[in-house]
Amino acid sequence: MKKEINDKLKDIRLIISDLEGVLLTELELNDEIISRLVKNIEKAITEFKKRGLNFAIITARQKDELINELEKIKDCIVISSTIDKVSAAEKILKDFKLECKNILFIGDGILDIPLLKKCGVSVAPKKAKREVKREVDFIIKNDNCEIVFDEIFKILSKLN
Repeated sequence: MKKEINDKLKDIRLIISDLEGVLLTELELNDEIISRLVKNIEKAITEFKKRGLNFAIITARQKDELINELEKIKDCIVISSTIDKVSAAEKILKDFKLECKNILFIGDGILDIPLLKKCGVSVAPKKAKREVKREVDFIIKNDNCEIVFDEIFKILSKLN
């Protein structure tokens, strides 16, 4: 299994994350939470870029203050207001001339399962629905955005 995962990790060029339940674990938003989320995403993108990776968020969340702030982040692709995450991911793949095997996707809900099944490496937070956790390569801690990114960097470091 280690060689199979290692081979999959070698192909990863794009990290895609769901928003609610993965990067955003708070139920109520305020300026401090939004600011912390933006800073953590910016920091992670810097690290992803050093590894030759791009970053995107695909969420069903409707356009609001949070989405507007996320869209301002340099090198952060945000697709909101969609429940068809496979089609959204395919649009990003087309722009970057990549394939599904090049995606590491982090999702937690039933709507994420089609993309989790299709992507190269699939990840779910430990708080995800049981049906979701059955479909993934890795289960990570997700107490906050910073921990999610730390866990993703640990997964990427498994690449030998």
